[in-house]
Amino acid sequence: MWAYALTGGGQMAEHRIETAIDIETPAERVWALLTDFVEMPSWNPFITSISGALAQGARLSVQVAPPGKSVIRFKPIILSVRPEREIRWLGTLFVKGVFDGEHYFLLEPIGKDRTRLVNGEKFSGLLAGPLSSMLPATEQGFQAMNAALKRQAEQSERSDSQIIKGAKKWWQSKGIIGGLGTMAVGGVTLLTSTNGLTLYWFAPDTSTTSKCTGSCATYWPPLKGPVSAGSGVSGTLGVITRPDGTMQATYDGHPLYTYAGDTSPGQNKGNGLNVSGGAWHEVTVSGAAPASGTTSSHGGYGY
Repeated sequence: MWAYALTGGGQMAEHRIETAIDIETPAERVWALLTDFVEMPSWNPFITSISGALAQGARLSVQVAPPGKSVIRFKPIILSVRPEREIRWLGTLFVKGVFDGEHYFLLEPIGKDRTRLVNGEKFSGLLAGPLSSMLPATEQGFQAMNAALKRQAEQSERSDSQIIKGAKKWWQSKGIIGGLGTMAVGGVTLLTSTNGLTLYWFAPDTSTTSKCTGSCATYWPPLKGPVSAGSGVSGTLGVITRPDGTMQATYDGHPLYTYAGDTSPGQNKGNGLNVSGGAWHEVTVSGAAPASGTTSSHGGYGY
């Protein structure tokens, strides 16, 4: 749906496009996909490239591909970020007032496991009228993005559920139920979650603070604490409070994470990666010296 209006005695045009779709997943799942700028182009037919910090006042670099039109590149400034509720940015052509586009994503929880996404934009400025011919293709692009986001979110929700159920079944078949466990991978005994997935530590973390937040935590989900020790787990377990107020489990002073790329027990695809601002290491049961109050050591954790 798009609307048209004249302001300022008919000298400036204003247009608005607003689309919406209901997604059968919680808002946090939709938000995670919307804010994962690295992976977004892999599923989004409209926003084909996006980079920059997700923070008010930050400037993004965005590339969009309206159906049947040339690729458009612009660098909007973020006006508002409300986690799991809103992202809003303003893009301009040349200078403000010539052709401005205020884009917004709104997330509205509908019950426990359903979210309404509103994907819209308000166009204004001296050239808003002459450039209105691009609006139908832009609206089609919004709708295509909405449909793709719905598929991605709902498919991811089902996949995660299947992975967790499968991992739990496998782990229970080994006689280890509840608490952290161990597993030999490549000749090294690793610490694993209750679901049997390899656990990791992040070099920039300290013994009291996780440095992995925002989109980083989408790829490297923090292990919720507190946890208990299963058979063979000899290190010191603890918890820290994350920036969002949730509790995260620690082992020998290192905050613990799983990796989104590991889909079943016995995988350690995250080991040795240097992403999100630092190096990631699998957690060995033998452990390392407890993390200091400054920065975690690189030694001993399977590196």
